Amino acid sequence: HRALGGKGAAGERWSGPVAPAARGPNAPNPTVVLVPSYAGWFKFRQIHALERKALPEWFTASAASRTPKTYVEARDLMVNLYRENPTRFLTATEARRHLATDVCAVMRLHAFLFHWGLINFGIPPQDRPAPLGPIETSGRPILLAMPDGSLVPLDSKAGPSDVAPPAQMVPHPSLATHPNVFAERPGEGEAEG
Repeated sequence: HRALGGKGAAGERWSGPVAPAARGPNAPNPTVVLVPSYAGWFKFRQIHALERKALPEWFTASAASRTPKTYVEARDLMVNLYRENPTRFLTATEARRHLATDVCAVMRLHAFLFHWGLINFGIPPQDRPAPLGPIETSGRPILLAMPDGSLVPLDSKAGPSDVAPPAQMVPHPSLATHPNVFAERPGEGEAEG
């Protein structure tokens, strides 16, 4: 596979996975797949030393689903999935749906291929999925679920002295799964004589 430069036939600069010539109105959409020159080491059905070093879990026989043969199959499948439509970002989740192997290994393989530009090369940032993170919850009220089943607002000024002592902490009957082993038994604590 030949890496393409960043200028079209008329000398105009372009970016993205599809060359301007392929976008012409008369073209039946012959998509050109761009591969960066620094990924020139890649060859289908072959394993390069970079791959062995970066993804050793596939080459140490640590699992039956991660062997050199399954590595080549998984890697080539991911590259081909991307090349089916090089204008669309191939997510690790989409690639994982086609592979029956360790999820973490698939995620690392996706990251490796993305790093080297073998998948998702030239996809503009606005066409990439937005990274998801935790939802902001700082404005939401926080309630403490007390042992008696009541809900008490968490006051940032409340200290340990505001919490009921252990003797008063009896689980709500609907929450109790075991008898209270700390409860006083009848006749306990009285002087025996």
